[in-house]
Amino acid sequence: MFYAHTTKFTCDVLLTGGRTAPEIVTWLEKKTGPPAKELATADEIKEFTTKKDVIVVGFYKDKESDGAKAFLEAAQGIDDIEFGIVHDEALAKEHNVEGDNVVLFKKVLVYE
Repeated sequence: MFYAHTTKFTCDVLLTGGRTAPEIVTWLEKKTGPPAKELATADEIKEFTTKKDVIVVGFYKDKESDGAKAFLEAAQGIDDIEFGIVHDEALAKEHNVEGDNVVLFKKVLVYE
C-alpha cells in the first residue's frame, strides 16, 4: 500500500501497475513526481520518446490552459505509460504538431 497526497485528496493507493522492477519504478515515479515530464529541448524529446515502447507527449503552448490541465490530470491517472509535456511552439512545429495536441510515440519493428 502506498500513501499519496494530491491537491484533491489524500488516500491509500494500491499498486496498479506491473510487477517487474522497471514497472514498479515507473509507477512510483508517477505517484511521487509530476504526472508528465517537462521537455524543453529537441534532444530531451528525442531521448524521452525513444526510451520506452510507448510514450505520450502533450504539446501545449500555455501551461495553464484547460487542455494542458486536462492532459496532466489524465496522465496522473494512467500508471503504465510515461507522459511528457512540451510548451515550446517551435518544438511542436519540429514534430509537425499544430496547435495544442497530443502525440503518441510508438516503437515499430521493421522486418525485412
